Amino acid sequence: MALRPQSAPAPSGLSTQAQARLMESYGAHCVYVTDSGGRLTLDGVRDRVRAYQDVLDPGTEIGIQAHENLSLSVANSLTAVEEGATRVARHSPATARAPATAPSNRSSQPARRPGTRGA
Repeated sequence: MALRPQSAPAPSGLSTQAQARLMESYGAHCVYVTDSGGRLTLDGVRDRVRAYQDVLDPGTEIGIQAHENLSLSVANSLTAVEEGATRVARHSPATARAPATAPSNRSSQPARRPGTRGA
């Protein structure tokens, strides 16, 4: 199988494709394109999914895990699916829950719907 030249070196010194093959050799049934920094663009996602497809067994699924830092997580997820990814995990800070021990600024008054009067 030919390696794609756009497969960027990873911090470990292994190419993206070499890391994907390594994960598969350890028994992974799905390998994710992971955008923890939230800075991947559509082309970056497309290139990585294609690079995985070039080296992974057809039975190994490809997924995408995208963050919302540049407001591209939905677009990146859709691009990955269009390229053949079958699993999607998306993180949005707006939907993340605060820890249960977080202090509350809410008053002790019961919540009211907008436009209604309190009793």
